[in-house]
Amino acid sequence: MTKTIFAIYLYSLVTSKGVQIMNNKIQNIKNKMGKANKSLKRKEVKDTVTSSQNIVTNENQAKIEYSITRGEISTTINTIADKMNSNNIYEVWKAYKSMYGLKGMDFASEREILTLLQINNLNPFKKEAYIIPFNGRYTVVVAYQTLLIRAYEAGYNRYTLEFKEEPVKTRKFDFKGNIVEREDLQCTAYFKSDDGSRYSFSILLSEYYKNTPIWRDKQIFMLRKCAVSCLCRTLPGAGLESMPYIREELGDVDIICEEQNIQKIENTKTTDSKSTMKMQSISHDSMLFSNETVKRVPSKYYYYKNLLQASKRMHSQLDNTPFDSLEMIDKFLHQLQEDDDSNILNYFENKPELKTVEYWTRLLNCYLKKTESDPGVVEGFSKFLVCREPKYGQSPLRLFGSIASDENFSYLCK
Repeated sequence: MTKTIFAIYLYSLVTSKGVQIMNNKIQNIKNKMGKANKSLKRKEVKDTVTSSQNIVTNENQAKIEYSITRGEISTTINTIADKMNSNNIYEVWKAYKSMYGLKGMDFASEREILTLLQINNLNPFKKEAYIIPFNGRYTVVVAYQTLLIRAYEAGYNRYTLEFKEEPVKTRKFDFKGNIVEREDLQCTAYFKSDDGSRYSFSILLSEYYKNTPIWRDKQIFMLRKCAVSCLCRTLPGAGLESMPYIREELGDVDIICEEQNIQKIENTKTTDSKSTMKMQSISHDSMLFSNETVKRVPSKYYYYKNLLQASKRMHSQLDNTPFDSLEMIDKFLHQLQEDDDSNILNYFENKPELKTVEYWTRLLNCYLKKTESDPGVVEGFSKFLVCREPKYGQSPLRLFGSIASDENFSYLCK
């Protein structure tokens, strides 16, 4: 019994000491962990402060570098502006051509551009004017804001600029010489000078409208740009009569150049004709990997389409046709849709007469004389060619672009 009691006492003593020792060890571990955490937090705070200081330093350095960069650019622009007003315009022009990649410019275009920039004191680096391709050459177009600023500087009050749009009825002669009355939209821009004199200029929508997305969506805005640009050039004492046109005043801006921009937005085709009849859900993966989604039609197709369609129409009526067969024309159209213009370019190279406007106008006149019983149609077409010659110049593609946009003769390209 005594041994049993002693054993129990010894066990309890050992157990209690073991527990105490274990508790002490646990407490020691907790203390060490606490110290380690405090040390770690102090290190993190220090690192955070250091990192924040580095970030602030880097941001400040970036701001300094950015301000230096902007300052350098500003200095360069000002230097260029000074040179544009001096005799160093050719040097500036070389820099501009190099910066914007204007290559292959003919001497006549370059001389005309330099003259317009110098006479009108236009600096393309300041976006006062732009250099764009037109009628197979480069030309200058002015920003409409530039015209307004020059008008303000000449004493015309910016707060008196007003516009008025109203429906009107206009009369014109059709290709047979008959008077045709039709509805149109007239936009009038008004300006007052400091002495109270009021000036205005009116234009018609039919004179400037182009079938492009921006004209369809913002007819009034685009019409006002054209109206105020015309008005500014006629303001007495403003000295703007020799200013270049704004882009919207260039008529078709060669339809061809315009279609380069249009087709990026709206001119598409699908491989599945049923897809246009109903809405379909399209997943992200299908947009990335499907070959049956929307495919962009290359701009090359629109360059040649009107010419080729007109050639198809005339093929059976002419003895001397530009293309060997209808199948050849269809083949060219298909290749152009696939972004391949190599064959048609080679074909035109082997037949240089196809690259002249004279060849195509002669062909069109022959076709009209054979197919139209009314001689007034042929006469009307001759008048059309004379009126549109400034638009199409020496380009057969622009010629057919002009024909396709005319209400009387567009059927030739269908």
